[in-house]
Amino acid sequence: MGRARALDGQDSQPFLPMPVAVKYDKKARSEHCAMPDPSEPTAREPERRQTAVAEVCFFYGAILGIAVLPDFGMQWGALRFDRSLVLTATLIYLPLIPYAQGRLSLADLGLGKKGFGASLALAAVAGLVCFGVFVLIWRLAGGPMLGLPPFSPDWSRMGAAAWAQKSAAQFLAVAIPEEWFFRGYLQPRLAFLWPAAWGRGRARISLAAVLSAAFFALAHAARYHSPLSLNVFFPGLLFAWAREQEGHLAGPALLHAAANLLLFSLAAPRG
Repeated sequence: MGRARALDGQDSQPFLPMPVAVKYDKKARSEHCAMPDPSEPTAREPERRQTAVAEVCFFYGAILGIAVLPDFGMQWGALRFDRSLVLTATLIYLPLIPYAQGRLSLADLGLGKKGFGASLALAAVAGLVCFGVFVLIWRLAGGPMLGLPPFSPDWSRMGAAAWAQKSAAQFLAVAIPEEWFFRGYLQPRLAFLWPAAWGRGRARISLAAVLSAAFFALAHAARYHSPLSLNVFFPGLLFAWAREQEGHLAGPALLHAAANLLLFSLAAPRG
């Protein structure tokens, strides 16, 4: 589906921001002024790859740098300035830099006009299947073996208003910012650098999806100062798969928020 589709196997360089198309005319070629043949590798390719590598290293390094900071907080009336706020703002802001420079479009970042409904539908089906299997394994194996709290469902620990507030916070402050950076920005940039993929159709998974899930897990381990947080690699891989299947962030964001809320509702309270 063009650039709005993520890693669909039809484009060897998905999400790659291309220059404005120019009609190629062989008659226009001359000794002093020759239009490049679109079938030939562009001379700017190494430069674009170098830019992508430097950008990814700088952006992800900034995320890790903030994540490893000790917790801090400053209060001004009803406003609180802390590490979580800084990290969330950074996750949102960094992908806007290449977008503002015209190097990435909203479709490249997973917010194209196409794929919204299909992405949500895929997320709903995948969530029912994967979360059902996850809950069963959690219930049978126990939390400590999976690096999770004990399995102790309690839907009554909060009222309806508190659940609504918790759900809104998960979508707006956690799922959307994290998916915007890791699946919206980082995954397509990794796909440009390493376009390898395996499988076909719904069974297709790319190297970029695996790497984005690994970077996602590493950032969580750095943020919570615990190697047990590396277990978010597996839901991260699900989010990455959903991203490349339909090319939109709606599905991954829904899965992300639902996974966090499910964990919160089924885990024993801490402390």
